[in-house]
Amino acid sequence: MEYEIENHLASDFERQLFKASLYNLKDSGNPLRLNNFAYSLRELTRHFLERLAPDGEVRQAPWYRIHDPKKPEMITRTQRMQYAVHGWLLPEYVKSELGIDTEDIIKELNDGINRLSKFTHVNPSTFNCDDNTTKQLSNEILESVLSFFQLIDESRKRVEEAAFDCVDEEMVSSFYGTTFNEIDMLATHHEIECFTVSRMDKTGEDDGNFYMEADGEVHVRLQYGSDGDMRRGDGHEMHISLPFTSTFTVSFKNKKGDLHLTDPNIEIDNSSFFE
Repeated sequence: MEYEIENHLASDFERQLFKASLYNLKDSGNPLRLNNFAYSLRELTRHFLERLAPDGEVRQAPWYRIHDPKKPEMITRTQRMQYAVHGWLLPEYVKSELGIDTEDIIKELNDGINRLSKFTHVNPSTFNCDDNTTKQLSNEILESVLSFFQLIDESRKRVEEAAFDCVDEEMVSSFYGTTFNEIDMLATHHEIECFTVSRMDKTGEDDGNFYMEADGEVHVRLQYGSDGDMRRGDGHEMHISLPFTSTFTVSFKNKKGDLHLTDPNIEIDNSSFFE
């Protein structure tokens, strides 16, 4: 568990602070070992939450609301956790569209950090805690930290999967609901029968977008003459396949708080028809 948590830490400072926190637990002869572990691990959570959820980014998120009007600059720990997990995406969108319920894991970690805070104040009830108390509290908070990091990983995975779904839906909508000049010019009438995708990749990512590409073939029925000509045997039809290439930008950081395409582009190559 410790190794998995360390893999999610981003700097030498975070890793060293984490190791120092664990070292405190091993100092069994020190009556302050749980107190030392509590304050050092609590500080670690503060550092990685500020890294994962910077002030300026959180305040710009469309779901962000001022928690305390008397302290308009204050960002709550829960708000940082929410941003770390789903960024600008609305919590209801994350739950309904991505199937991720953040509430339990965020509450669990928040409660654990609050419990740690009690042990940073040394008094008779928190001093020289026994082995069972030390082991139980440390295991619970470490498990909560790991679950939180795993939730972030799962959220990012599902956001990326949802980006591919956006591209799929756009291609279905475009091929069956749009007239492409490259096909329309080939016959009196045409019908797109289906399309096949041979490659779909995420080619890049920046602070707010995924960049996607897809290649494949569109299968088309071309009809020469009217439907009446076809019934009389005076018309003609043929079936062809044409390659297509496409690029898509999927926004995951926008004021709508959702995932959506911003500039889909599908290009069909009809050059083989004229060869």
